[in-house]
Amino acid sequence: VLEYNLSYTNQMDKSLSGLIVSGPIPANTMYVGRSAKAGVDADLVVSIDGGASFESEPVRRQQRMADGKMATVIIPAEKYTNIRWKVKQPIQGFGKQLYSYRVKVK
Repeated sequence: VLEYNLSYTNQMDKSLSGLIVSGPIPANTMYVGRSAKAGVDADLVVSIDGGASFESEPVRRQQRMADGKMATVIIPAEKYTNIRWKVKQPIQGFGKQLYSYRVKVK
């Protein structure tokens, strides 16, 4: 298991708002479900399509089952390709924020 740590520092003397922090899930690894952490209040969203779209975890899809009926299925975390935090609060001047997530080598 590898842990990625992302650190963002506001090096200005005024607050920075609207930060979006993105992290790819590297090739030959898979995301460890619900392992993403943020040091601040932020919404976590994930992508299963290379970052073209993002949604809350766990990702759900409608799928036709063997009996022909539609059912909601949960897409496994190993299918995630990217993760993203939408930060809800500004980084104060000269402030620092930390984010982390884990992956497993396939």
